[in-house]
Amino acid sequence: MWLVQCECGTEEVRLSSNIRRAARKNTGCSVCGRKKCDEARKTHGEANSVLHKKWMRMRARCHCPTSTNYRWYGGKGIKICAEWNDFIVFRDWAMANGYKEGLTIDRVDPCGNYCPENCRFISWSENSRLTREYHNKGK
Repeated sequence: MWLVQCECGTEEVRLSSNIRRAARKNTGCSVCGRKKCDEARKTHGEANSVLHKKWMRMRARCHCPTSTNYRWYGGKGIKICAEWNDFIVFRDWAMANGYKEGLTIDRVDPCGNYCPENCRFISWSENSRLTREYHNKGK
């Protein structure tokens, strides 16, 4: 399942197979069906990049109730700031704030939202250590 959003702002949860099927038909945007949206999705050319996949997973955790981790994020009220609804804005922030492959996005305040003031990139091992410390505090 994927949370997909088109240029016009339409968001829907879609099965991967339905997205691929719509792409094969080439009928336009897989969300709203408009040709213009399909062209807009191609503008950044990074849909297969590691960072784009991290961004999509972050969005699914917060917006998609069928996401495996939704209960720990969106289900607890964790949101993503409005400016990060645009991948290019998120990408530019990430590149200016230490992103490189092999790192994961971390919220400094684990109860806070995904936003520039509360996020950073750290290693998976550091993330695991911080998660253990947070849970050991009984929160």
